[in-house]
Amino acid sequence: IILKCDGEGAISNVRDAFGRYLGHITLDNPPIGDKPANGAAEEAGKTIRDIMKVYKVQLEDNVGTIDPHAVIMLWMARWAAMAYNRYQQGQDGTTPFQRQTGRVCRSEVVPFGETILYRMPEVARDRHQALEERWAKGVWLGHARHSSEMLVGTEKGIVKAWAIRRMADGQQEDGDMVRNIKGSPTNWKLDASEDRQLVEMEDRNVPALNPDLENPVGRRAGEKRSLYLSR
Repeated sequence: IILKCDGEGAISNVRDAFGRYLGHITLDNPPIGDKPANGAAEEAGKTIRDIMKVYKVQLEDNVGTIDPHAVIMLWMARWAAMAYNRYQQGQDGTTPFQRQTGRVCRSEVVPFGETILYRMPEVARDRHQALEERWAKGVWLGHARHSSEMLVGTEKGIVKAWAIRRMADGQQEDGDMVRNIKGSPTNWKLDASEDRQLVEMEDRNVPALNPDLENPVGRRAGEKRSLYLSR
């Protein structure tokens, strides 16, 4: 296995850690300042930035100027990469998602940053709340990575919802709601769930991102395993 990346510190650290985990790999360092030497990786980065520009222009046309440091920009970068992975067809007529999973992604897509109604998970689960309001407003942020659920931004945190509804024309843009959502892709509260804090599945084993994670003890602690089960 050959691992190649540019000289940026963050990505180099990820590459080195991945190499230490796998073992028996070759590290390939391109010349400093020679971006074309990064090949497909450099082109992929440029493509994602171009997609983000389109999303940003569309969002600002609807809700006004967005601060480049706003939380919504982090979610925009995440969704730009995911949308490319799930819907951009290659020369073979398939998407990266299809080549990886063997199936076409048919999850519903809503314009990024649009205000929608989502079905509140805690009400849907609890039969004792049958008379409570079942729908709430939020900002559509994209798909969950490991399920068919949608991610919705609110002022209290990020919610996973399995059912959404689009608003009527004239009610689909809310600049204040877009600017006031809480939670980043690496640290987001789920107030509409029994979990105090939840991050994407592959981050659950990182103590800094998952405060409920306990240090393993016992004679098999630290042993590499081929399968992990996580609720």
